[in-house]
Amino acid sequence: MPELIQVEYFRQFIQEHLSLDTAVVENIYFSQDASSLFPKGHISMETIPIQVVHKKVIRVQRYGKYLWLELSSPVVYIIFHFGMSGSLAHRKTDGSLEFAHVGKHYSSLIQEWPSQYAKLRLVFQDGSELAFLETRKWGKVVFTEQSPMQLSYITCLGFDPILSNPTIQELYDKIQSYKSAIKTVLLNGSVIAGIGNWMADEILYKSKIHPLEWACLLSLNDVESLWEATKQVVQQGVRVRANSDEFPKDWLFHLRWKKDKAQLGQQKGVKILQVGGRTTLYVASQQRLHKPGRMDSIKDKVGSSPQDSKTKQQPSEKQMRDIYRCLCISEKDGINQQDLCNAVKELESGKWEDDQVIKDAIALFSSNGYSVSWEDFVNIYKQIQSTSK
Repeated sequence: MPELIQVEYFRQFIQEHLSLDTAVVENIYFSQDASSLFPKGHISMETIPIQVVHKKVIRVQRYGKYLWLELSSPVVYIIFHFGMSGSLAHRKTDGSLEFAHVGKHYSSLIQEWPSQYAKLRLVFQDGSELAFLETRKWGKVVFTEQSPMQLSYITCLGFDPILSNPTIQELYDKIQSYKSAIKTVLLNGSVIAGIGNWMADEILYKSKIHPLEWACLLSLNDVESLWEATKQVVQQGVRVRANSDEFPKDWLFHLRWKKDKAQLGQQKGVKILQVGGRTTLYVASQQRLHKPGRMDSIKDKVGSSPQDSKTKQQPSEKQMRDIYRCLCISEKDGINQQDLCNAVKELESGKWEDDQVIKDAIALFSSNGYSVSWEDFVNIYKQIQSTSK
Protein backbone atom coordinates (compact mmCIF):
# COMPACT_ATOMS: atom_id res chain seq x y z
CA MET A 1 0.00 0.00 0.00
CA PRO A 2 1.37 3.45 -0.90
CA GLU A 3 2.16 5.17 2.40
CA LEU A 4 3.15 8.75 3.11
CA ILE A 5 6.61 8.37 1.56
CA GLN A 6 5.20 7.01 -1.69
CA VAL A 7 2.38 9.55 -1.85
CA GLU A 8 4.84 12.40 -1.34
CA TYR A 9 6.78 10.97 -4.29
CA PHE A 10 3.56 10.96 -6.36
CA ARG A 11 3.15 14.66 -5.56
CA GLN A 12 6.70 15.32 -6.77
CA PHE A 13 6.06 13.17 -9.86
CA ILE A 14 3.10 15.31 -10.88
CA GLN A 15 4.95 18.57 -10.29
CA GLU A 16 7.87 17.37 -12.38
CA HIS A 17 5.72 16.33 -15.34
CA LEU A 18 3.07 19.01 -15.41
CA SER A 19 3.79 22.64 -16.11
CA LEU A 20 1.38 24.28 -13.69
CA ASP A 21 1.40 27.43 -15.84
CA THR A 22 0.03 25.65 -18.91
CA ALA A 23 -1.61 22.42 -17.64
CA VAL A 24 -5.17 23.08 -18.83
CA VAL A 25 -7.58 20.13 -18.86
CA GLU A 26 -8.90 19.45 -22.35
CA ASN A 27 -10.87 16.30 -21.47
CA ILE A 28 -11.29 13.59 -18.89
CA TYR A 29 -11.84 9.88 -19.51
CA PHE A 30 -12.84 7.01 -17.25
CA SER A 31 -12.46 3.26 -17.67
CA GLN A 32 -15.61 1.14 -17.88
CA ASP A 33 -15.29 0.01 -14.26
CA ALA A 34 -14.29 3.42 -12.88
CA SER A 35 -17.46 3.72 -10.80
CA SER A 36 -15.70 1.74 -8.06
CA LEU A 37 -13.37 4.71 -7.56
CA PHE A 38 -16.07 6.96 -6.18
CA PRO A 39 -17.41 6.79 -2.61
CA LYS A 40 -21.10 6.42 -1.94
CA GLY A 41 -23.04 9.60 -2.59
CA HIS A 42 -20.44 11.04 -4.97
CA ILE A 43 -21.59 13.12 -7.92
CA SER A 44 -22.24 11.14 -11.11
CA MET A 45 -19.42 10.62 -13.61
CA GLU A 46 -21.52 12.35 -16.28
CA THR A 47 -21.31 15.69 -14.46
CA ILE A 48 -17.58 15.57 -13.73
CA PRO A 49 -16.33 16.84 -17.13
CA ILE A 50 -18.40 20.01 -16.69
CA GLN A 51 -16.49 20.72 -13.49
CA VAL A 52 -12.95 20.20 -14.77
CA VAL A 53 -12.69 20.77 -18.54
CA HIS A 54 -10.86 23.98 -19.57
CA LYS A 55 -9.55 24.48 -16.03
CA LYS A 56 -5.89 24.85 -15.16
CA VAL A 57 -4.06 22.76 -12.56
CA ILE A 58 -2.70 25.42 -10.23
CA ARG A 59 -1.55 23.42 -7.23
CA VAL A 60 -0.62 19.87 -6.16
CA GLN A 61 -0.87 19.12 -2.44
CA ARG A 62 -0.81 16.23 -0.01
CA TYR A 63 -1.75 15.44 3.57
CA GLY A 64 -1.07 12.01 5.00
CA LYS A 65 -1.90 9.47 2.28
CA TYR A 66 -4.24 11.87 0.43
CA LEU A 67 -3.09 13.73 -2.67
CA TRP A 68 -5.07 16.33 -4.58
CA LEU A 69 -4.99 18.62 -7.58
CA GLU A 70 -6.45 22.09 -7.26
CA LEU A 71 -8.02 23.37 -10.47
CA SER A 72 -8.53 27.06 -11.30
CA SER A 73 -11.57 29.19 -10.48
CA PRO A 74 -14.24 28.26 -9.78
CA VAL A 75 -12.04 25.99 -7.70
CA VAL A 76 -12.43 22.21 -7.98
CA TYR A 77 -10.31 19.64 -6.20
CA ILE A 78 -9.52 16.13 -7.42
CA ILE A 79 -8.55 14.03 -4.38
CA PHE A 80 -6.73 10.71 -4.76
CA HIS A 81 -6.30 7.89 -2.27
CA PHE A 82 -4.15 5.12 -3.70
CA GLY A 83 -5.59 2.16 -1.80
CA MET A 84 -3.41 -0.96 -1.94
CA SER A 85 -1.86 -0.67 -5.39
CA GLY A 86 -2.68 2.70 -6.91
CA SER A 87 -0.07 4.61 -8.91
CA LEU A 88 0.37 7.28 -11.60
CA ALA A 89 1.53 7.47 -15.20
CA HIS A 90 2.32 10.41 -17.44
CA ARG A 91 1.89 10.22 -21.22
CA LYS A 92 4.10 12.74 -22.96
CA THR A 93 3.16 14.72 -26.03
CA ASP A 94 5.18 12.30 -28.21
CA GLY A 95 3.07 9.38 -26.93
CA SER A 96 5.74 7.82 -24.69
CA LEU A 97 4.73 6.70 -21.21
CA GLU A 98 6.52 7.30 -17.93
CA PHE A 99 5.39 5.43 -14.83
CA ALA A 100 5.88 6.48 -11.23
CA HIS A 101 8.43 3.90 -10.13
CA VAL A 102 6.45 3.09 -6.99
CA GLY A 103 4.09 1.33 -9.37
CA LYS A 104 6.82 0.08 -11.70
CA HIS A 105 4.98 -3.23 -12.17
CA TYR A 106 2.50 -1.33 -14.35
CA SER A 107 5.16 -0.89 -17.04
CA SER A 108 5.06 -4.66 -17.62
CA LEU A 109 1.27 -4.93 -17.27
CA ILE A 110 0.41 -2.18 -19.72
CA GLN A 111 1.00 -3.10 -23.35
CA GLU A 112 -1.38 -0.66 -25.01
CA TRP A 113 -2.88 2.76 -24.33
CA PRO A 114 -5.35 3.61 -23.05
CA SER A 115 -5.07 0.71 -20.62
CA GLN A 116 -7.79 -1.01 -18.62
CA TYR A 117 -5.77 -0.12 -15.52
CA ALA A 118 -5.95 3.61 -16.28
CA LYS A 119 -9.14 4.23 -14.32
CA LEU A 120 -8.99 7.99 -14.84
CA ARG A 121 -7.14 10.02 -17.49
CA LEU A 122 -6.76 13.77 -17.52
CA VAL A 123 -5.90 14.91 -21.05
CA PHE A 124 -4.34 18.37 -21.31
CA GLN A 125 -4.43 20.89 -24.13
CA ASP A 126 -0.83 20.12 -25.16
CA GLY A 127 -1.79 16.45 -25.72
CA SER A 128 -0.11 15.05 -22.61
CA GLU A 129 -2.01 12.94 -20.07
CA LEU A 130 -1.95 12.17 -16.36
CA ALA A 131 -3.47 8.80 -15.45
CA PHE A 132 -4.53 7.25 -12.16
CA LEU A 133 -3.68 3.53 -12.30
CA GLU A 134 -5.29 0.81 -10.20
CA THR A 135 -5.39 -2.98 -10.55
CA ARG A 136 -7.81 -3.46 -7.66
CA LYS A 137 -10.88 -1.58 -6.47
CA TRP A 138 -9.52 0.00 -3.29
CA GLY A 139 -8.21 3.25 -4.72
CA LYS A 140 -10.57 6.23 -4.43
CA VAL A 141 -11.06 9.53 -6.25
CA VAL A 142 -13.22 12.45 -5.12
CA PHE A 143 -14.22 15.54 -7.09
CA THR A 144 -15.29 18.34 -4.77
CA GLU A 145 -15.55 22.12 -4.51
CA GLN A 146 -14.82 21.95 -0.78
CA SER A 147 -11.25 22.38 0.43
CA PRO A 148 -9.77 18.95 1.29
CA MET A 149 -8.46 20.37 4.57
CA GLN A 150 -12.10 20.89 5.62
CA LEU A 151 -13.25 17.34 4.87
CA SER A 152 -13.89 15.14 7.91
CA TYR A 153 -11.74 12.22 6.73
CA ILE A 154 -8.75 14.56 6.50
CA THR A 155 -9.41 16.85 9.47
CA CYS A 156 -9.53 13.76 11.71
CA LEU A 157 -5.94 12.89 10.83
CA GLY A 158 -3.04 13.58 13.15
CA PHE A 159 0.18 15.46 12.51
CA ASP A 160 1.81 15.10 9.10
CA PRO A 161 5.56 14.34 9.56
CA ILE A 162 6.50 16.69 6.70
CA LEU A 163 3.94 19.45 7.04
CA SER A 164 3.35 19.63 10.82
CA ASN A 165 5.59 20.79 13.62
CA PRO A 166 3.94 19.74 16.91
CA THR A 167 5.61 20.04 20.27
CA ILE A 168 6.52 16.78 22.00
CA GLN A 169 4.03 17.66 24.73
CA GLU A 170 1.23 17.95 22.14
CA LEU A 171 2.10 14.53 20.75
CA TYR A 172 2.39 13.05 24.23
CA ASP A 173 -1.03 14.39 25.24
CA LYS A 174 -2.62 12.85 22.15
CA ILE A 175 -0.96 9.47 22.61
CA GLN A 176 -1.84 9.31 26.31
CA SER A 177 -5.55 8.99 25.51
CA TYR A 178 -5.12 5.61 23.78
CA LYS A 179 -5.27 2.40 25.79
CA SER A 180 -4.21 0.16 22.94
CA ALA A 181 -1.05 -1.09 21.27
CA ILE A 182 1.12 1.73 19.93
CA LYS A 183 1.29 0.15 16.48
CA THR A 184 -2.51 0.16 16.30
CA VAL A 185 -2.48 3.85 17.21
CA LEU A 186 0.07 4.62 14.50
CA LEU A 187 -1.96 2.77 11.88
CA ASN A 188 -5.24 4.56 12.60
CA GLY A 189 -3.66 7.89 11.63
CA SER A 190 -5.29 9.96 14.37
CA VAL A 191 -1.98 10.88 16.01
CA ILE A 192 0.42 10.81 13.05
CA ALA A 193 -0.98 10.89 9.51
CA GLY A 194 0.17 8.71 6.64
CA ILE A 195 1.76 5.83 8.56
CA GLY A 196 1.06 2.37 7.18
CA ASN A 197 2.16 -1.12 8.14
CA TRP A 198 5.79 -1.23 7.06
CA MET A 199 6.48 2.37 8.12
CA ALA A 200 5.06 1.71 11.59
CA ASP A 201 7.42 -1.25 12.04
CA GLU A 202 10.39 0.81 10.90
CA ILE A 203 9.55 3.72 13.20
CA LEU A 204 9.03 1.53 16.26
CA TYR A 205 12.27 -0.35 15.54
CA LYS A 206 14.24 2.90 15.34
CA SER A 207 12.63 4.25 18.52
CA LYS A 208 13.14 0.92 20.34
CA ILE A 209 9.45 0.62 21.26
CA HIS A 210 7.68 -2.74 21.21
CA PRO A 211 4.72 -2.72 18.76
CA LEU A 212 2.42 -4.07 21.49
CA GLU A 213 3.43 -1.47 24.07
CA TRP A 214 0.37 0.33 25.33
CA ALA A 215 0.34 3.87 23.91
CA CYS A 216 -0.75 5.41 27.22
CA LEU A 217 2.33 3.95 28.95
CA LEU A 218 4.84 5.73 26.74
CA SER A 219 6.95 8.32 28.51
CA LEU A 220 7.69 11.80 27.22
CA ASN A 221 11.13 10.57 26.13
CA ASP A 222 9.53 7.64 24.29
CA VAL A 223 7.23 10.00 22.40
CA GLU A 224 10.17 12.22 21.48
CA SER A 225 12.08 9.17 20.18
CA LEU A 226 8.97 8.07 18.26
CA TRP A 227 8.57 11.46 16.55
CA GLU A 228 12.28 11.74 15.72
CA ALA A 229 12.24 8.22 14.27
CA THR A 230 9.15 9.08 12.24
CA LYS A 231 10.79 12.15 10.72
CA GLN A 232 13.99 10.22 10.05
CA VAL A 233 12.22 7.37 8.23
CA VAL A 234 10.17 9.84 6.18
CA GLN A 235 13.18 12.00 5.29
CA GLN A 236 15.26 8.99 4.24
CA GLY A 237 12.43 7.56 2.15
CA VAL A 238 11.64 10.87 0.44
CA ARG A 239 15.34 11.54 -0.21
CA VAL A 240 15.53 8.44 -2.45
CA ARG A 241 12.16 9.26 -4.06
CA ALA A 242 10.43 6.26 -2.46
CA ASN A 243 12.68 3.87 -4.36
CA SER A 244 12.66 0.84 -2.04
CA ASP A 245 15.84 -0.53 -3.62
CA GLU A 246 17.64 2.47 -2.15
CA PHE A 247 16.16 2.33 1.35
CA PRO A 248 18.86 1.92 4.04
CA LYS A 249 20.10 -1.66 4.16
CA ASP A 250 19.44 -1.97 7.89
CA TRP A 251 15.70 -1.32 7.50
CA LEU A 252 13.30 -4.12 8.43
CA PHE A 253 11.50 -3.28 5.18
CA HIS A 254 13.88 -5.50 3.22
CA LEU A 255 12.83 -8.57 5.24
CA ARG A 256 9.08 -8.17 4.81
CA TRP A 257 8.75 -9.96 1.48
CA LYS A 258 11.49 -12.53 1.91
CA LYS A 259 10.20 -16.09 1.53
CA ASP A 260 12.14 -17.52 4.46
CA LYS A 261 11.36 -14.95 7.18
CA ALA A 262 11.95 -17.50 9.93
CA GLN A 263 15.55 -18.12 8.92
CA LEU A 264 16.23 -14.40 8.52
CA GLY A 265 14.69 -13.81 11.92
CA GLN A 266 17.06 -16.29 13.51
CA GLN A 267 20.03 -14.58 11.90
CA LYS A 268 19.05 -10.99 12.63
CA GLY A 269 16.97 -11.41 15.80
CA VAL A 270 13.81 -10.38 13.98
CA LYS A 271 10.50 -11.77 15.23
CA ILE A 272 7.10 -11.75 13.60
CA LEU A 273 3.70 -11.34 15.24
CA GLN A 274 0.23 -10.13 14.33
CA VAL A 275 -0.99 -6.76 15.59
CA GLY A 276 -4.58 -6.03 14.68
CA GLY A 277 -4.35 -8.64 11.94
CA ARG A 278 -1.28 -7.00 10.38
CA THR A 279 2.04 -8.81 9.98
CA THR A 280 4.51 -7.07 12.28
CA LEU A 281 8.30 -7.30 12.38
CA TYR A 282 10.32 -6.29 15.44
CA VAL A 283 13.68 -6.98 17.09
CA ALA A 284 13.02 -8.53 20.49
CA SER A 285 16.44 -7.66 21.91
CA GLN A 286 15.88 -3.96 21.28
CA GLN A 287 12.11 -3.59 21.57
CA ARG A 288 10.94 -4.82 24.96
CA LEU A 289 7.53 -4.56 26.57
CA HIS A 290 7.39 -2.51 29.76
CA LYS A 291 10.84 -1.09 30.14
CA PRO A 292 12.26 -0.62 33.65
CA GLY A 293 10.77 2.26 35.58
CA ARG A 294 7.28 1.83 34.13
CA MET A 295 5.64 0.09 37.06
CA ASP A 296 4.40 3.26 38.78
CA SER A 297 2.73 4.34 35.55
CA ILE A 298 1.24 0.90 35.09
CA LYS A 299 -0.22 0.99 38.60
CA ASP A 300 -1.80 4.36 37.84
CA LYS A 301 -3.37 3.04 34.64
CA VAL A 302 -4.43 -0.36 35.96
CA GLY A 303 -5.14 0.38 39.60
CA SER A 304 -3.12 0.80 42.76
CA SER A 305 -1.60 -2.15 44.58
CA PRO A 306 -2.74 -3.25 48.02
CA GLN A 307 -1.82 -0.87 50.84
CA ASP A 308 0.25 -3.47 52.62
CA SER A 309 2.73 -4.49 49.94
CA LYS A 310 4.19 -7.12 52.25
CA THR A 311 0.90 -8.98 52.28
CA LYS A 312 0.48 -10.22 48.74
CA GLN A 313 -2.83 -11.61 47.62
CA GLN A 314 -4.39 -13.34 44.63
CA PRO A 315 -5.68 -10.73 42.13
CA SER A 316 -9.36 -10.71 41.26
CA GLU A 317 -10.42 -11.74 37.77
CA LYS A 318 -11.12 -8.10 36.88
CA GLN A 319 -7.71 -7.00 38.11
CA MET A 320 -6.08 -9.77 36.14
CA ARG A 321 -7.98 -8.81 33.02
CA ASP A 322 -6.80 -5.23 33.45
CA ILE A 323 -3.22 -6.36 33.86
CA TYR A 324 -3.57 -8.62 30.84
CA ARG A 325 -4.77 -5.63 28.84
CA CYS A 326 -1.91 -3.56 30.17
CA LEU A 327 0.46 -6.22 28.87
CA CYS A 328 -1.34 -6.11 25.52
CA ILE A 329 -1.77 -9.87 25.44
CA SER A 330 -5.50 -9.85 24.83
CA GLU A 331 -6.87 -10.89 21.46
CA LYS A 332 -8.25 -7.39 20.93
CA ASP A 333 -4.76 -5.93 21.08
CA GLY A 334 -3.44 -8.29 18.47
CA ILE A 335 -1.26 -10.86 20.25
CA ASN A 336 -1.36 -14.29 18.72
CA GLN A 337 -3.53 -16.20 21.18
CA GLN A 338 -2.30 -19.55 19.90
CA ASP A 339 1.26 -18.60 20.84
CA LEU A 340 0.12 -17.82 24.38
CA CYS A 341 -1.83 -21.07 24.55
CA ASN A 342 1.26 -23.01 23.44
CA ALA A 343 3.37 -21.22 26.05
CA VAL A 344 0.93 -22.25 28.78
CA LYS A 345 1.01 -25.86 27.57
CA GLU A 346 4.81 -25.77 27.80
CA LEU A 347 4.52 -24.51 31.37
CA GLU A 348 2.18 -27.38 32.24
CA SER A 349 4.42 -29.99 30.65
CA GLY A 350 7.59 -28.63 32.24
CA LYS A 351 9.10 -27.76 28.86
CA TRP A 352 9.00 -24.04 29.43
CA GLU A 353 11.65 -22.06 27.54
CA ASP A 354 12.13 -18.53 28.95
CA ASP A 355 9.00 -17.09 27.32
CA GLN A 356 9.32 -13.31 27.70
CA VAL A 357 5.58 -12.61 27.53
CA ILE A 358 4.86 -14.91 30.47
CA LYS A 359 7.94 -13.67 32.31
CA ASP A 360 6.77 -10.07 31.92
CA ALA A 361 3.25 -11.04 33.00
CA ILE A 362 4.37 -12.59 36.26
CA ALA A 363 6.77 -9.72 36.96
CA LEU A 364 3.95 -7.25 36.47
CA PHE A 365 1.58 -9.18 38.72
CA SER A 366 4.28 -9.19 41.39
CA SER A 367 5.00 -5.48 41.02
CA ASN A 368 1.35 -4.74 41.74
CA GLY A 369 1.54 -6.60 45.01
CA TYR A 370 0.07 -9.89 43.82
CA SER A 371 1.62 -13.25 44.39
CA VAL A 372 1.41 -15.27 41.17
CA SER A 373 3.36 -18.48 40.71
CA TRP A 374 3.77 -20.37 37.45
CA GLU A 375 0.93 -22.66 38.56
CA ASP A 376 -1.22 -19.61 39.36
CA PHE A 377 -0.51 -18.22 35.91
CA VAL A 378 -1.72 -21.42 34.24
CA ASN A 379 -4.90 -21.39 36.34
CA ILE A 380 -5.45 -17.68 35.63
CA TYR A 381 -5.06 -18.27 31.92
CA LYS A 382 -7.49 -21.19 31.91
CA GLN A 383 -10.01 -19.23 33.98
CA ILE A 384 -9.96 -16.25 31.65
CA GLN A 385 -10.16 -18.49 28.57
CA SER A 386 -13.13 -20.43 29.96
CA THR A 387 -15.09 -17.32 30.97
CA SER A 388 -14.46 -15.57 27.65
CA LYS A 389 -15.89 -18.40 25.54
